[in-house]
This record gives sequence, structure tokens and C-alpha cells, in this order.
Amino acid sequence: MIGEEEVRSWLTEHGWFPGRDIGEEADRLISARVRDFADQGESIAPLPCATAFVREYGNLELPYPRSPSIKMVVTPTFGYDEDAEDIVELSQSLGRPIFPVAYETRELGIVLMDDTERVFYLHETGSYFVAERPIEAFAKRLEGSRLRDAEDFFV
Repeated sequence: MIGEEEVRSWLTEHGWFPGRDIGEEADRLISARVRDFADQGESIAPLPCATAFVREYGNLELPYPRSPSIKMVVTPTFGYDEDAEDIVELSQSLGRPIFPVAYETRELGIVLMDDTERVFYLHETGSYFVAERPIEAFAKRLEGSRLRDAEDFFV
């Protein structure tokens, strides 16, 4: 498995640095997503860990070395028609609040984080568990690891 040092090196190559904080821009991005949920007739609350993630990695475009045309774009604002309902349904199934933090460009899947920092991936084919922590999630996506079915984590 790719280690934390390799992940940090990859992040640094694409604009991240220790202590990075996009500040008020993160607040604007998160507020826009909360409004989008309201426009779809759903409610969502920002999670402290998801907010911290967006503050640190927000607006980065992170290409995967094995497939450089595929990127993880760190922004909570990406979505599709009626995605709020899908996200709320996943949250209920997990028994935990979740919040969108990024998306992947290949198939436009949404990357979500729960209140314990677990990372999930919502795709048209279903929902998937990525990792227990963000750094581990980056490592798994870098190496192209298979994702587990999120149903394994349903309550």
C-alpha cells in the first residue's frame, strides 16, 4: 500500500502544503452546497471534519498517476440532479451524517465524509466505502484499490 509520505508528496505536487487553509472560500463552497440541498428540498449540516478537509484541500485538482486524465477535485459544490436525496438516503443507511467534499472527473462520482472521517464514494452504480481516514482514502485512490460496498457499513 502507498504510504503517507508518498501521498503527501503527491498532494504537494498539486498545490497542497502543510498548514494550507483556503479560509473563507471553504465557507462559501460549503454554504453553496447547503443551499443546493435546500433547493432540492433536503437539509444537510456541515460536519467539522468535512469542513476541515475542504479548508485544507479545497479547490485542489488531484490527477491520479495511473490515469492522469482522471482527477479528484476537492469541492463540495459538485452534484447532479436530485443527488441530495441519494446522499440523505446513504446517510440514513449508514446511521451517520455525511457531507460531500469532492468528486472524481471520470464518472462524476461524489466523495463524501461522515462525522468520524470515514470516506465514501457515491456513484451511479451504488455507494462504496473508501477508507477510515482521508490520507488512507488518497492512498487507496492513488493505487487504484477496489472499493468496498458501503452496504457493509449500513446499520
